[in-house]
Amino acid sequence: MKQDTNMRTSVSVRNRLEITLRFLATEETYRSLIIILLGMCNAHYQFTDINIGVNGPINDGGVYRKCNLGKSIRNNWLNFPPSKSLPGRSKEVPYVIIEDDAFPLSDRLLKPYPLRGMSHSQRIFNYRLSRARRLTKNSFGILANRFRVLLNPM
Repeated sequence: MKQDTNMRTSVSVRNRLEITLRFLATEETYRSLIIILLGMCNAHYQFTDINIGVNGPINDGGVYRKCNLGKSIRNNWLNFPPSKSLPGRSKEVPYVIIEDDAFPLSDRLLKPYPLRGMSHSQRIFNYRLSRARRLTKNSFGILANRFRVLLNPM
């Protein structure tokens, strides 16, 4: 039997039974019981936004549409800094959030090009974008290693 710790309380036998009975009664797949964690981090591996609690067979884009971050970006509530020139350049560029291809494209969301029919420069862009996205993936890895319970299904 699992025990309570300083970091979390264990799932009670009653709760485990309730989850099992719900699973059996609704004939839903195990996937409908999964809770999705969506997070955004800065260049210092610090989470700046986290959304927890969307469950069921929904992809990242669906989570984004329902979460507060998605609403804030769509309604321009985040107060992004004004556009700025990159070092050594004169053209101003906006501040953006880097995402994967499951999210919608907008003027504040930067996503990779589709994989089919890419030019050489588009492949280079996708490679550089994926390198920038590694920060978020590494942040989740750091979080999971800090709280090892996140490495296993609950």
